Amino acid sequence: MGTGFLEVAGKLLDQQTSEQVTKAQMRRAASSLYYALFHSLSFHFANALVGPNPTGGLAKAWVEVYRGMEHKNCVAACNDLASRNFPQEIKDLATDMLQLYQARLSADYDPSYNLDIVTLNMLYALAEKNIEMLDQASERDIKALASWMLFRSGGANMARNKAAPTK
Repeated sequence: MGTGFLEVAGKLLDQQTSEQVTKAQMRRAASSLYYALFHSLSFHFANALVGPNPTGGLAKAWVEVYRGMEHKNCVAACNDLASRNFPQEIKDLATDMLQLYQARLSADYDPSYNLDIVTLNMLYALAEKNIEMLDQASERDIKALASWMLFRSGGANMARNKAAPTK
């Protein structure tokens, strides 16, 4: 689904100048770019934790993991990730995710937000780069990131603070 959102944004941006792309198209594209990366993360987390192409009861578990990501927890996890022991490309993903999230909020809820084609193309490149990185990431890194983003309970956070001190 993540690549589908990326394709939607790409189709909205097929025109090359901001005069050809309407404000509504630019806002829809900015929102879609955030969702492209969000759903790509959800997809990779479900595949890593349950397995790809599950059947029977595992199919339900796959959907539960996929749907387990919440925007609020995703943002909190991204904000907290920079000081943790993750590979640099995962830290960069977190920074980029926050940028895409802020652009989505502005595009969806701030009528005074001025979005230009240059910024939108930069946001597109961020989403595309990170989706490609996730496609190439090790299963170990995906599982670690899934744990970091999906398990945000007080007990999980206490264990993290004991087991994985900040740098």
